Amino acid sequence: MKYLLPLFFFILCGKANAQKSEVLVSAKMPVEVSVADYLFYAKNLKFKREKEIIYLKNQFKKSSERVANFSDSVDENWLYFDIKNIDDENQQFVLLLDQTFLDKADFFLFENDSLVSKILLSDKYKAEKRPFSSNNFSYPLTLNPDEEYCVFLRLKANPQNGVVKSLLTLSDEKTYFKNTHRSHLFFGLLMGVLLVAVAAGLILYFNAPQLIYLVYASYILMVLMAYVSNYGYLNGAFGHQHIGTGKFYHFTIMMGAFLQIHFVRLFLDLSKKRSPRFDRFVVILSFYFLIIAISTLFLPNYPVLPTISRSSVSVLILFLLGIAVWAYFQDRNGKSAKLYLVALFPGLIMTFYLLCTSLNIFPIFPQIYSFLFPISTYEILIFGAGLVLIYTKEKEKIERELATERIIIAGKIIEAQEHERERIAQDLHDDLGSTLSMLKYKLAETNETTDNQLVNEIFIANKALEDLRLISHNLTPTLFLQKGLVGALKEFLVLNKTSNMVELIDSGNERRFSWETELSILRVAKELLNNAIKHAKATKIELQVIYFEQFLYLSVEDNGTGILKNKEKSEGIGLKNINLRVDYLKGKINQESSQRGTLISIEIPYEPEPQN
Repeated sequence: MKYLLPLFFFILCGKANAQKSEVLVSAKMPVEVSVADYLFYAKNLKFKREKEIIYLKNQFKKSSERVANFSDSVDENWLYFDIKNIDDENQQFVLLLDQTFLDKADFFLFENDSLVSKILLSDKYKAEKRPFSSNNFSYPLTLNPDEEYCVFLRLKANPQNGVVKSLLTLSDEKTYFKNTHRSHLFFGLLMGVLLVAVAAGLILYFNAPQLIYLVYASYILMVLMAYVSNYGYLNGAFGHQHIGTGKFYHFTIMMGAFLQIHFVRLFLDLSKKRSPRFDRFVVILSFYFLIIAISTLFLPNYPVLPTISRSSVSVLILFLLGIAVWAYFQDRNGKSAKLYLVALFPGLIMTFYLLCTSLNIFPIFPQIYSFLFPISTYEILIFGAGLVLIYTKEKEKIERELATERIIIAGKIIEAQEHERERIAQDLHDDLGSTLSMLKYKLAETNETTDNQLVNEIFIANKALEDLRLISHNLTPTLFLQKGLVGALKEFLVLNKTSNMVELIDSGNERRFSWETELSILRVAKELLNNAIKHAKATKIELQVIYFEQFLYLSVEDNGTGILKNKEKSEGIGLKNINLRVDYLKGKINQESSQRGTLISIEIPYEPEPQN
């Protein structure tokens, strides 16, 4: 809301320090305006009948406040101001008392010395039973032309809240309803932002179950409930009972403080700042607010509880500001403390100002209330952005840990495979190799006594021994890896008699990897060649090994039938082993396939140079 003092609508008749201060109203310029400059106040007036209040005007003093402010008084407080309609016809106006929790909010309208209107209200009345169905206290004024009136208000704080402090504004009915609808709209937008923040916190929690996201969602929910309660929406719906009470409002404030401290503790990682004593102090302070919240909600209506709540808010402000500065100097390079300071500072300044106004330390400027919604939205969005940053970092950390775990598992699998290959090769050499050698020897002896009748059998035995040696070499290619990766590939092609089908192209200055890495690269190349020959039915294959500055490039391109996507899963072990080894080597694999052939390329980064 904007509180203006237009030149043509409200004409000042004298200044605040003049002997007479009267509001002159006209319908020519319909706006809403504060009547703070015209207010007089008094406490505990003595009279027998309410009609006699008009004769006690001399006991009132001119108010110097910008709002109707009786601080934490629980007495009956009185306000009055004079008003005159300078139009030639009757006019309808609305007096708005922007307050929620009041035991008494009684309105009296006098024309000269006669009481012409009386409206008795309190926070026990639901909105539907109040004039204009307002969540706050609104009173209609019907003013006759060229007549002087005196408006009295009797205000008494509800002991569950303990404060009488509110804006008092006057407007025509059209402007009143227009501003009310605008306030509802802005309030609805704020509630929408808060609900989105709550939902975002819950979504983050269910995606990455960390306590900070749940605490954030709960804290924003308490802020939302505090706003709904303070602006009269709960009271207007339920009256002064259950969640419509001042007790519930103070409960939401204290619970919000409890959750906010825990959120700050988690957001700034206080438990990791090498100060366990300070962290324990933060936890103890948070539970102090929790105890105050529970006491406020469930204990009887002791007037001291609201006072303790307001005093505790000042402690909270000092603590939050202090912890922000402390966290910043503890970790100047960290982003969390800076983000926290940026998000919290405007809200702390606003809260501190409002607290001082309730204690009559600072004067109240009504325009300051228009900043409440933007500051709250700003703080929530900044903290939300911080949580998204934390979530992103945590997600990246988890992904790195998973990638590391995958590499470790892949290394163990590859190691197990190599051990198994070595065992099989050894068994073949010791058992089957010895048996075949003995068989060849016996066949040769028998062949000499049978006039070379076993030549074919001896040829088959020699072929079996040759195949066995080839299998052993493929299982444990230790010897020809000593020649380097390119030399090992060339020897592999010769031994397997595929050199006329496979064209090997190598380029760049060869850089040696560790023995285990070169063995894995050799296994990948052999598996790719095997897939091209057996599965793709290729007749021509090009194998490239290029040593670039940052990585080794290995590719196999064939003219086969291509690899169908729906067959990749069924071909199974070969491709899985290739992907497993490439992941283990932290490489990248790309595949292009069509009916005219397949190209599979792999980039493998070089291993870091050993430090001297």
